[in-house]
Amino acid sequence: MASQPPTPPSGPDGSPAQPPEGDPPGGPSPAPSQQDPPSEERAQPSSPRSGDGTPLDGPHGEGPAGPPPSSESPRRNGALVAGIAGGAALLLVVAGAVAWSITRPGPAYAAMDECADYLPEELLAEYPELGDQATDLGTDSDGDKVVAEALRCGATSESGESPGAVLVLDVERFDPETRDGGYADVRDTIWDRNRQVDEQLGEDGRGEAVDLDDGQVGDVRMRENELGDGGRSALVTGTRRAGDDEEPAVPGGAFASVAFSDRNLLVSVRLIGGSEQEPEETLDAATGIAEAVDERVTESEATV
Repeated sequence: MASQPPTPPSGPDGSPAQPPEGDPPGGPSPAPSQQDPPSEERAQPSSPRSGDGTPLDGPHGEGPAGPPPSSESPRRNGALVAGIAGGAALLLVVAGAVAWSITRPGPAYAAMDECADYLPEELLAEYPELGDQATDLGTDSDGDKVVAEALRCGATSESGESPGAVLVLDVERFDPETRDGGYADVRDTIWDRNRQVDEQLGEDGRGEAVDLDDGQVGDVRMRENELGDGGRSALVTGTRRAGDDEEPAVPGGAFASVAFSDRNLLVSVRLIGGSEQEPEETLDAATGIAEAVDERVTESEATV
Protein backbone atom coordinates (compact mmCIF):
# COMPACT_ATOMS: atom_id res chain seq x y z
CA MET A 1 0.00 0.00 0.00
CA ALA A 2 1.30 3.45 -0.83
CA SER A 3 2.96 5.57 1.79
CA GLN A 4 0.97 8.12 3.79
CA PRO A 5 1.30 11.81 2.96
CA PRO A 6 3.37 13.97 5.28
CA THR A 7 0.40 14.88 7.47
CA PRO A 8 -1.89 11.88 7.18
CA PRO A 9 -5.56 12.30 8.06
CA SER A 10 -7.16 9.71 10.32
CA GLY A 11 -10.45 9.68 8.87
CA PRO A 12 -16.49 8.73 1.73
CA ASP A 13 -20.79 8.58 -0.52
CA GLY A 14 -22.24 8.41 -3.81
CA SER A 15 -18.41 13.55 -10.23
CA PRO A 16 -17.66 11.48 -18.56
CA ALA A 17 -15.69 11.73 -21.28
CA GLN A 18 -16.81 14.93 -22.78
CA PRO A 19 -19.16 17.25 -21.02
CA PRO A 20 -22.66 17.10 -22.46
CA GLU A 21 -24.32 20.01 -24.08
CA GLY A 22 -25.46 21.03 -20.70
CA ASP A 23 -22.36 19.51 -19.42
CA PRO A 24 -22.30 18.27 -16.31
CA PRO A 25 -21.37 15.91 -8.97
CA GLY A 26 -26.43 12.12 -7.79
CA GLY A 27 -30.93 10.34 -5.70
CA PRO A 28 -32.67 7.60 -7.24
CA SER A 29 -35.45 9.81 -8.44
CA PRO A 30 -36.03 9.27 -12.15
CA ALA A 31 -34.52 11.98 -14.24
CA PRO A 32 -36.05 13.72 -17.18
CA SER A 33 -35.24 12.19 -20.50
CA GLN A 34 -32.73 14.65 -21.75
CA GLN A 35 -29.33 14.47 -23.14
CA ASP A 36 -28.04 16.01 -20.00
CA PRO A 37 -28.18 14.02 -16.78
CA PRO A 38 -31.28 13.24 -14.80
CA SER A 39 -31.42 13.92 -11.15
CA GLU A 40 -30.34 10.68 -9.60
CA GLU A 41 -28.50 9.83 -6.49
CA ARG A 42 -25.21 11.17 -5.42
CA ALA A 43 -23.25 9.92 -2.50
CA GLN A 44 -21.11 11.83 -0.08
CA PRO A 45 -18.00 10.65 1.63
CA SER A 46 -17.88 9.72 5.26
CA SER A 47 -16.32 12.12 7.71
CA PRO A 48 -12.71 12.87 6.79
CA ARG A 49 -10.23 14.32 9.21
CA SER A 50 -7.88 17.21 8.83
CA GLY A 51 -4.14 16.93 8.98
CA ASP A 52 -4.12 17.31 12.75
CA GLY A 53 -6.70 14.57 13.22
CA THR A 54 -9.62 16.92 13.90
CA PRO A 55 -12.85 15.64 12.32
CA LEU A 56 -14.16 17.86 9.55
CA ASP A 57 -17.81 18.94 9.66
CA GLY A 58 -20.46 16.51 8.54
CA PRO A 59 -20.92 12.94 9.75
CA HIS A 60 -21.14 10.02 7.39
CA GLY A 61 -24.14 10.39 5.13
CA GLU A 62 -24.53 14.11 5.70
CA GLY A 63 -23.01 17.16 4.05
CA PRO A 64 -19.40 17.38 5.21
CA ALA A 65 -17.18 20.41 5.04
CA GLY A 66 -16.25 21.73 1.62
CA PRO A 67 -12.80 21.84 0.10
CA PRO A 68 -10.24 24.17 1.66
CA PRO A 69 -9.96 27.77 0.48
CA SER A 70 -7.47 28.49 -2.25
CA SER A 71 -5.01 29.95 0.24
CA GLU A 72 -4.03 26.45 1.38
CA SER A 73 -0.99 24.80 -0.14
CA PRO A 74 -1.76 22.79 -3.28
CA ARG A 75 1.15 20.47 -2.64
CA ARG A 76 0.86 16.93 -1.41
CA ASN A 77 -0.15 16.80 2.23
CA GLY A 78 -2.73 14.96 4.23
CA ALA A 79 -4.70 18.03 5.24
CA LEU A 80 -5.24 19.13 1.65
CA VAL A 81 -6.25 15.73 0.33
CA ALA A 82 -8.52 15.05 3.29
CA GLY A 83 -10.09 18.47 3.12
CA ILE A 84 -10.83 18.16 -0.56
CA ALA A 85 -12.07 14.62 -0.10
CA GLY A 86 -14.50 15.72 2.53
CA GLY A 87 -16.06 18.49 0.54
CA ALA A 88 -19.69 18.28 -0.33
CA ALA A 89 -18.47 20.45 -3.16
CA LEU A 90 -16.75 17.38 -4.51
CA LEU A 91 -19.82 15.28 -4.27
CA LEU A 92 -22.44 14.80 -6.85
CA VAL A 93 -22.26 11.17 -7.30
CA VAL A 94 -24.00 8.19 -7.96
CA ALA A 95 -26.25 6.08 -9.72
CA GLY A 96 -29.62 6.73 -11.10
CA ALA A 97 -32.51 5.22 -12.94
CA VAL A 98 -30.29 3.01 -15.06
CA ALA A 99 -28.95 1.24 -12.00
CA TRP A 100 -32.33 0.66 -10.49
CA SER A 101 -33.86 -1.01 -13.52
CA ILE A 102 -32.12 -4.27 -12.65
CA THR A 103 -34.75 -6.97 -12.19
CA ARG A 104 -32.39 -9.75 -11.14
CA PRO A 105 -29.61 -8.16 -9.14
CA GLY A 106 -26.30 -9.98 -9.21
CA PRO A 107 -24.54 -11.37 -6.13
CA ALA A 108 -23.30 -8.82 -3.62
CA TYR A 109 -19.64 -7.99 -3.29
CA ALA A 110 -18.10 -9.56 -0.19
CA ALA A 111 -14.91 -7.52 0.07
CA MET A 112 -12.96 -4.62 -1.38
CA ASP A 113 -9.45 -4.24 -2.70
CA GLU A 114 -6.81 -1.79 -1.51
CA CYS A 115 -5.82 1.59 -2.89
CA ALA A 116 -2.84 0.19 -4.77
CA ASP A 117 -5.19 -2.23 -6.57
CA TYR A 118 -7.73 0.39 -7.59
CA LEU A 119 -5.10 3.00 -8.46
CA PRO A 120 -1.98 1.07 -9.52
CA GLU A 121 1.18 2.86 -10.59
CA GLU A 122 0.58 2.04 -14.26
CA LEU A 123 -2.75 3.85 -14.14
CA LEU A 124 -1.39 6.89 -12.33
CA ALA A 125 1.48 6.99 -14.83
CA GLU A 126 -1.10 8.10 -17.41
CA TYR A 127 -1.75 11.18 -15.27
CA PRO A 128 1.70 12.49 -14.27
CA GLU A 129 0.17 15.47 -12.49
CA LEU A 130 -1.05 13.01 -9.83
CA GLY A 131 2.30 11.53 -8.89
CA ASP A 132 2.97 7.80 -9.01
CA GLN A 133 1.47 6.44 -5.78
CA ALA A 134 -1.98 6.29 -4.23
CA THR A 135 -2.27 7.03 -0.53
CA ASP A 136 -4.64 5.13 1.73
CA LEU A 137 -6.47 7.79 3.74
CA GLY A 138 -7.87 5.27 6.18
CA THR A 139 -11.60 5.97 5.98
CA ASP A 140 -14.01 3.68 7.77
CA SER A 141 -17.80 3.43 7.73
CA ASP A 142 -18.19 5.74 10.76
CA GLY A 143 -20.77 3.49 12.35
CA ASP A 144 -23.15 3.47 9.40
CA LYS A 145 -25.14 0.26 9.84
CA VAL A 146 -25.80 -0.06 6.10
CA VAL A 147 -22.22 0.51 4.96
CA ALA A 148 -20.10 -2.50 5.86
CA GLU A 149 -16.77 -0.90 4.98
CA ALA A 150 -15.37 2.08 3.15
CA LEU A 151 -12.07 3.06 1.61
CA ARG A 152 -10.64 6.44 0.65
CA CYS A 153 -7.59 6.84 -1.55
CA GLY A 154 -5.77 10.03 -2.52
CA ALA A 155 -3.13 11.03 -5.03
CA THR A 156 -1.52 14.33 -5.94
CA SER A 157 1.74 15.67 -7.31
CA GLU A 158 4.73 15.57 -4.99
CA SER A 159 5.90 19.10 -5.62
CA GLY A 160 5.69 22.08 -7.89
CA GLU A 161 5.23 25.80 -7.64
CA SER A 162 1.86 25.86 -9.39
CA PRO A 163 -1.20 24.11 -7.92
CA GLY A 164 -1.16 20.44 -8.79
CA ALA A 165 -4.04 18.08 -9.43
CA VAL A 166 -5.68 16.28 -6.51
CA LEU A 167 -7.50 12.96 -6.87
CA VAL A 168 -9.77 11.36 -4.28
CA LEU A 169 -11.29 7.91 -4.78
CA ASP A 170 -14.02 6.68 -2.44
CA VAL A 171 -15.31 3.10 -2.46
CA GLU A 172 -18.13 2.04 -0.14
CA ARG A 173 -19.38 -1.53 0.27
CA PHE A 174 -22.91 -1.85 1.61
CA ASP A 175 -24.02 -4.89 3.58
CA PRO A 176 -24.49 -7.91 1.26
CA GLU A 177 -28.01 -8.32 2.67
CA THR A 178 -29.02 -5.25 0.66
CA ARG A 179 -29.32 -7.66 -2.27
CA ASP A 180 -32.50 -9.08 -0.74
CA GLY A 181 -34.26 -5.80 -1.48
CA GLY A 182 -32.70 -5.36 -4.90
CA TYR A 183 -30.12 -3.01 -3.33
CA ALA A 184 -32.90 -0.55 -2.48
CA ASP A 185 -31.03 0.46 0.69
CA VAL A 186 -28.18 1.67 -1.51
CA ARG A 187 -30.58 3.83 -3.52
CA ASP A 188 -32.26 5.23 -0.45
CA THR A 189 -28.98 6.13 1.21
CA ILE A 190 -27.72 7.98 -1.85
CA TRP A 191 -30.94 9.94 -2.21
CA ASP A 192 -31.00 10.94 1.44
CA ARG A 193 -27.42 12.13 1.30
CA ASN A 194 -27.84 14.27 -1.78
CA ARG A 195 -31.34 15.64 -1.57
CA GLN A 196 -30.11 19.16 -0.83
CA VAL A 197 -28.10 19.52 -4.03
CA ASP A 198 -30.59 17.62 -6.20
CA GLU A 199 -33.31 20.09 -5.33
CA GLN A 200 -31.19 22.95 -6.66
CA LEU A 201 -30.69 21.47 -10.15
CA GLY A 202 -32.98 22.03 -13.08
CA GLU A 203 -34.45 19.27 -15.20
CA ASP A 204 -31.46 19.61 -17.53
CA GLY A 205 -29.04 18.79 -14.71
CA ARG A 206 -27.76 22.35 -14.49
CA GLY A 207 -27.60 24.72 -11.60
CA GLU A 208 -25.93 28.05 -10.97
CA ALA A 209 -24.58 29.13 -7.61
CA VAL A 210 -25.59 25.74 -6.19
CA ASP A 211 -25.09 25.50 -2.45
CA LEU A 212 -22.35 22.91 -2.03
CA ASP A 213 -22.45 23.11 1.76
CA ASP A 214 -20.06 24.71 4.22
CA GLY A 215 -20.64 28.16 2.75
CA GLN A 216 -19.50 27.27 -0.76
CA VAL A 217 -21.30 27.53 -4.08
CA GLY A 218 -20.58 26.46 -7.65
CA ASP A 219 -22.11 26.11 -11.10
CA VAL A 220 -23.03 22.49 -11.79
CA ARG A 221 -23.50 20.67 -15.10
CA MET A 222 -24.39 17.01 -14.82
CA ARG A 223 -25.15 13.99 -17.00
CA GLU A 224 -25.61 10.24 -16.77
CA ASN A 225 -22.81 7.77 -17.32
CA GLU A 226 -22.97 4.05 -18.03
CA LEU A 227 -20.31 2.83 -15.63
CA GLY A 228 -21.22 -0.11 -13.40
CA ASP A 229 -24.99 -0.24 -12.97
CA GLY A 230 -25.21 3.41 -13.90
CA GLY A 231 -24.02 6.66 -12.45
CA ARG A 232 -23.46 10.35 -12.92
CA SER A 233 -20.73 12.64 -14.04
CA ALA A 234 -20.50 16.29 -13.19
CA LEU A 235 -18.39 19.30 -13.87
CA VAL A 236 -18.45 22.02 -11.24
CA THR A 237 -17.02 25.39 -12.16
CA GLY A 238 -16.84 28.76 -10.49
CA THR A 239 -16.55 27.30 -7.01
CA ARG A 240 -16.39 30.13 -4.51
CA ARG A 241 -17.20 31.11 -0.99
CA ALA A 242 -20.80 32.24 -0.80
CA GLY A 243 -20.92 36.02 -1.17
CA ASP A 244 -17.33 36.25 -2.36
CA ASP A 245 -16.95 35.91 -6.12
CA GLU A 246 -13.24 36.65 -5.88
CA GLU A 247 -12.18 33.66 -3.79
CA PRO A 248 -12.25 30.25 -5.51
CA ALA A 249 -13.05 27.39 -3.15
CA VAL A 250 -10.62 25.08 -4.95
CA PRO A 251 -7.49 25.88 -6.99
CA GLY A 252 -8.66 27.03 -10.40
CA GLY A 253 -12.26 27.07 -9.18
CA ALA A 254 -13.28 23.83 -10.94
CA PHE A 255 -13.43 20.11 -10.27
CA ALA A 256 -14.96 16.98 -11.81
CA SER A 257 -16.86 14.16 -10.16
CA VAL A 258 -17.59 10.78 -11.75
CA ALA A 259 -19.47 8.23 -9.70
CA PHE A 260 -21.38 5.01 -10.17
CA SER A 261 -22.85 2.09 -8.30
CA ASP A 262 -22.28 -1.60 -8.89
CA ARG A 263 -24.67 -3.73 -6.85
CA ASN A 264 -23.72 -3.02 -3.22
CA LEU A 265 -20.68 -0.89 -4.10
CA LEU A 266 -20.58 2.88 -4.54
CA VAL A 267 -17.56 4.35 -6.31
CA SER A 268 -16.73 8.04 -6.55
CA VAL A 269 -13.81 9.66 -8.37
CA ARG A 270 -13.30 13.35 -7.66
CA LEU A 271 -10.58 15.36 -9.30
CA ILE A 272 -9.32 18.90 -9.06
CA GLY A 273 -7.27 19.61 -12.16
CA GLY A 274 -3.89 21.28 -12.24
CA SER A 275 -3.67 25.05 -12.58
CA GLU A 276 -3.08 24.80 -16.32
CA GLN A 277 -5.82 22.27 -17.00
CA GLU A 278 -9.08 23.23 -18.67
CA PRO A 279 -12.25 22.11 -16.82
CA GLU A 280 -13.21 19.74 -19.65
CA GLU A 281 -9.76 18.14 -19.49
CA THR A 282 -10.25 17.54 -15.80
CA LEU A 283 -13.57 15.85 -16.52
CA ASP A 284 -11.97 13.67 -19.20
CA ALA A 285 -9.24 12.60 -16.78
CA ALA A 286 -11.72 11.82 -14.00
CA THR A 287 -13.76 9.74 -16.45
CA GLY A 288 -10.71 7.76 -17.58
CA ILE A 289 -9.78 6.97 -13.99
CA ALA A 290 -13.35 5.96 -13.12
CA GLU A 291 -13.48 3.62 -16.13
CA ALA A 292 -10.25 1.96 -15.01
CA VAL A 293 -11.58 1.51 -11.46
CA ASP A 294 -14.82 0.05 -12.86
CA GLU A 295 -12.80 -2.58 -14.72
CA ARG A 296 -10.84 -3.46 -11.61
CA VAL A 297 -14.03 -3.81 -9.56
CA THR A 298 -15.56 -6.31 -11.96
CA GLU A 299 -12.32 -8.26 -12.30
CA SER A 300 -11.21 -8.53 -8.71
CA GLU A 301 -14.06 -8.35 -6.21
CA ALA A 302 -15.26 -11.52 -4.45
CA THR A 303 -19.03 -12.05 -4.26
CA VAL A 304 -21.44 -13.81 -1.93
